[in-house]
Amino acid sequence: MESIPLFNKHQANQQYFLELKRSVYQKVENVGTNRLKWIKIKACILPLLYFAFYILALQQNKHILLFYFFYMLMGLMMVFLYLNIIHEASHNSLFRNKKINSLFMYLFDLIGANSYIWKLRHTRLHHNFSNVAGWDSDIQQSSLFKVFPSDETKKMHHHQHIRVFFIYPLYLLNWLLIRDFKDYFSKEQLVQKIGKIPFLEYIKLFLFKSFFLFYTIFVPAVFFGFTLLQGITAFTIMLIVAGIFALIVLLPPHANIKNDFPLVKNGALDNSWFIHQLITTNDVTTSNWFTRHMMGNFNYHLSHHLFPKISHAYAPEIAKMIKEYAIQFDLPYRRYTLSAALKYHYLLIKKNGIPQDFFEEDM
Repeated sequence: MESIPLFNKHQANQQYFLELKRSVYQKVENVGTNRLKWIKIKACILPLLYFAFYILALQQNKHILLFYFFYMLMGLMMVFLYLNIIHEASHNSLFRNKKINSLFMYLFDLIGANSYIWKLRHTRLHHNFSNVAGWDSDIQQSSLFKVFPSDETKKMHHHQHIRVFFIYPLYLLNWLLIRDFKDYFSKEQLVQKIGKIPFLEYIKLFLFKSFFLFYTIFVPAVFFGFTLLQGITAFTIMLIVAGIFALIVLLPPHANIKNDFPLVKNGALDNSWFIHQLITTNDVTTSNWFTRHMMGNFNYHLSHHLFPKISHAYAPEIAKMIKEYAIQFDLPYRRYTLSAALKYHYLLIKKNGIPQDFFEEDM
């Protein structure tokens, strides 16, 4: 098993973080727990809405466009479930009881993803090694695209900034139907670096994937008068809608031309963990009722990376503290509008697709 990269133990940076951490936890304690009630309410309502849209879809065998419409709503609900419930449960910040959080993680399996392998990818790899080639499995998706500047530029990457508009919408189709299986069975996948997968998880992988395909595609066709083609079409619409919406949320905080992509040198990274998070993660300035209550304050992404065990309900206050702290001690801090962050991602993809010229003036 490959050795896990080590962060720089810079004493001043560690002290900066400890002081910020004390202030943040004191702020959370002062704010209180009242706002957590709404999160628990959402944990009950959002899964019910997802399956309510599914039941409504099954009643539309005489109105095929409505059938597709309710599947589209199911796709949107998949993202809301992830942002508000599943993501929080993976960090044990949804409920205080870890067992209850673990139970809610099974929602991810019910909507097609594999919760076990995703939690490994997300909490063990992405959170510790954001934007690090060979370790950040959330960023390293497919060889079809070059996201890490340090990766080799292949011929297929030369026009990747054009292909994003055609292939990105297939993001969730790839994740649910291909990538989860590759993570289990391909030794080349990053998640294989951090341990052996228990046999029981292989069984759960196939059981839940089969159940997801059964109720989304075959139940409408077998029991409710739809054709198999209509079931497959609705399924595809659901995942394309969910994939586009998910990428609008997931791309801006990390994978853009303004953030750093640190390299592992001799088994180590140049910066402390605290500074590493600051130079690889940015906030998104958009903040309104929708981002707060339906998107889990995902725009305050740096707050989550520095304090993943604190509920997103406190993210606005924490983000303000981080910004003020960064200004006070001249630390790197980035935040952009959503449109700017998406633009910066596009520029990163475009730049990374340019063939390397080895005969420049340095020769």
